[in-house]
Amino acid sequence: MRKTVLTITIYFLPTAVLSSVGILILVFQRAGFDIVFGVLVLIFSITVLSGGIVLQGTLSAQARRARLQTDFVAKVSHELRTPLASIRMFVDTLKAGGAESEEEAKMCLDVISTETSRLTSMIERLLSWGRMEAGRRVYDKRPELAATLVGEALAQLETQLKSSDVEVEVDIQDEPLGVLADRDAMDETLLNLLSNAGTSGAEEGQGAVTVRVRKGKSPKRVLIEVQDDGPGIPRKEQRQVFERFYRGTLALNAQVKGSGLGLAMARHVVRAHKGRIRLRSERDEGTRFTIDLPALPKGVSTMEVPPG
Repeated sequence: MRKTVLTITIYFLPTAVLSSVGILILVFQRAGFDIVFGVLVLIFSITVLSGGIVLQGTLSAQARRARLQTDFVAKVSHELRTPLASIRMFVDTLKAGGAESEEEAKMCLDVISTETSRLTSMIERLLSWGRMEAGRRVYDKRPELAATLVGEALAQLETQLKSSDVEVEVDIQDEPLGVLADRDAMDETLLNLLSNAGTSGAEEGQGAVTVRVRKGKSPKRVLIEVQDDGPGIPRKEQRQVFERFYRGTLALNAQVKGSGLGLAMARHVVRAHKGRIRLRSERDEGTRFTIDLPALPKGVSTMEVPPG
């Protein structure tokens, strides 16, 4: 569609204007033609100028997208190379008989298993993003308790958060709050937000992460908040954090691993659930992400699964 508009703007409109000038020259052979000719020349100039601006904007956007994709390929290649190198090293160690005991052999196998899982997770994320971009991701939405979704995500990250000395505080309203959600998709989203929050807090030493589940200002909305006490996100970067392949300067400076897809995928999932995801962050005061979802209508039951 953009190419069609661009072609019309740059090629067809100037051609039409020039053709009109030629016709008018033949038809109006008097002084009044000068006025018409001047107007048409002015329109032609504006058309060419507009076409140039549109072309420049399009080329700039394409160049930026190409740079992002190039950076993304470089980052992903690096991220894939690290687990592959570890797997190959420990496989070579086992093949050469370098493990002197069963314990050392088991340690090698544990590392191979861990790195394989990490590699699989990265590939699955890339494939999932590809499906999202192509509009082929199908969401199996069912009535769920928001507290259950949060509890399951926290349970999966329990070991990681403890190893990072991150304290987790959970604040959930006593009233059951239900949403219509694809459990796997929301699990991915919450895992991403919680993992980011834990990493951000750990950068400052012993960090803290707060997770809240509460009603929105409207009783028809349910809010899930994930807040950390990390360094915060610079204001100039806050509009970009949800863009694909984007990674903030703080993450790059701290050499935090990632592909820059997590928040873009989170926004895609939340929008697919007819919700919104908001960001609030201040320098040295932490960051809070809020997932705002439609509440279940009254009378729709949820499966009572204990959180965590």
